[in-house]
Amino acid sequence: MTKLLSGRSRTYRPGFFARLFPAGKWTLNLDPKKSVHFRLAQDREIEISCLDIVSISTSKALLWHTVEIRTRDRTDTLSALIG
Repeated sequence: MTKLLSGRSRTYRPGFFARLFPAGKWTLNLDPKKSVHFRLAQDREIEISCLDIVSISTSKALLWHTVEIRTRDRTDTLSALIG
């Protein structure tokens, strides 16, 4: 995974206009130094282990796409992705 990330931390978030909506208030941080975890900040910041992920699904809506990440004990929805 370190080669995939080119040794740099990457942050993903909705675009500027999508962040104006409540569904667009999240960031996903991938750090090559912690390749088995990633950070997700929505209401609060959490660290999710890649080994705990049960499924990842996507859905399309009229204005944007949504990604749903399911772990053993929680489900996180990342909305406002422009596709």
